[in-house]
Amino acid sequence: MNEEKDMADARAILAGYRASIDNIDAALIHM
Repeated sequence: MNEEKDMADARAILAGYRASIDNIDAALIHM
């Protein structure tokens, strides 16, 4: 088990969620 890779994967997933949330916020503001 490679903990560093798991952490990197988790960070990538979190970054993706954060980007999606930012996009949703922007879409709501522009409605």
